[in-house]
Amino acid sequence: MNADFRGVDCPRVVQLFLIVAALTWLAAGPGSIRAKAQMAASTTPAYAVGGVSVALPAPPGNGMVELGDDRTKYNVVVPDSNRLVAAFVPEKDVPAVRSNGTGSIDPYAMVEVMRTVESTDVSASDFKDLVNSASQQMGAVLGSSFKESEDEFNKRMKAMNLDTEISYGKPVMLGTLFFKIDAYGFGMIAPVTANGTTVRMVVGGAIFRAKNRVLFAYFYAVYKDDQTVGQVRAETEQWTDAILAANR
Repeated sequence: MNADFRGVDCPRVVQLFLIVAALTWLAAGPGSIRAKAQMAASTTPAYAVGGVSVALPAPPGNGMVELGDDRTKYNVVVPDSNRLVAAFVPEKDVPAVRSNGTGSIDPYAMVEVMRTVESTDVSASDFKDLVNSASQQMGAVLGSSFKESEDEFNKRMKAMNLDTEISYGKPVMLGTLFFKIDAYGFGMIAPVTANGTTVRMVVGGAIFRAKNRVLFAYFYAVYKDDQTVGQVRAETEQWTDAILAANR
């Protein structure tokens, strides 16, 4: 492996969890959102990642669609170290995304790649080493990530003249959701308070390897009851399996 993946170890991974969770309160604002229905299974959309083409089917269930070129307006919730590759919302929630005000989007999902290693070829053994490192550090970095995540998100909101401030409660790590060849799934429940309203977000994440590239997939849902955790766990794994199968 020609690049140092220690930058992935987990402050940024956890920070991304927290920053994107705040999207629950944000609509993308006015403008054209060209949400397209998911193509037939035989024509899974592909996205350029580090000089290769990676197929990214939409998460199963929920009638989710990918936002096309207009996904870029979600960059506000993506750490500068990462590039947003694809963003998915339920088709029924597209009007809320298009609206001028705020709207609740539930669930939603994103795929990202680290800019510094986007073009790096990663072997199966390299990926195993990366996952072993990340899984051992995930819980240890939570405390140091809370304040940094709050500050970064609020700074971006202020720069956009948006009257939104957030704060985070202590996330509860759900541990390993799944561990398989070319994919490692993990999760957390993150309480997020925006302008006095607190919502608990269940977040399923996956580090996966496709076409010798390492990407991150995130699936977000508002916590409703204990079943939400099981649903996010299952949907994150099913989505990851679909991505891996589409890139074989």
